[in-house]
Amino acid sequence: MINNTQETASKMIIPISDDPIFHLRLHPEDQTFGRECLINFYYFSININLIENALESIKGTDNPAVSGRAREILTSIQDKIDSLLKYKIDLLSLPTIRAFNVDDGSILLEWIFNDFRVGFSIEQIESESSWHLVSNEKYGETNASGFISKNNFDNILLWLIDFIINSINPIE
Repeated sequence: MINNTQETASKMIIPISDDPIFHLRLHPEDQTFGRECLINFYYFSININLIENALESIKGTDNPAVSGRAREILTSIQDKIDSLLKYKIDLLSLPTIRAFNVDDGSILLEWIFNDFRVGFSIEQIESESSWHLVSNEKYGETNASGFISKNNFDNILLWLIDFIINSINPIE
């Protein structure tokens, strides 16, 4: 469905679609081959906000250092997912990340899927913060976890996102 149009500097009118990916036929004919040309336009109006609810949940956290580290993790996840959307990877089915304020002053971030979950426990003592991945038998009852450090967090996050993408978009 087309909502509106956008006029370009060359005076070409381009329809803007609600669909994230759409095909557009341009007229006049292709000057080189003398036929109508079909151009694929990828219009990304998609805004997958995975972290909004989690950010709202941690606003009331008593310890600003813990909530700050949780925000950094959430923002890093969102940035990586936004980057992947630019490469046309289908991530529309990703669930939102949930955040829980725990009685001991820590924050638990959980990304819950049908057959597995990814989590981050943000502790008051930064060196005790950890991550985990737990799956059911469909994914081999995977159980992986470790501590979060500034040196290894990006690599761990990329590995977790790779697991997620391959789980929701399996290569056939």
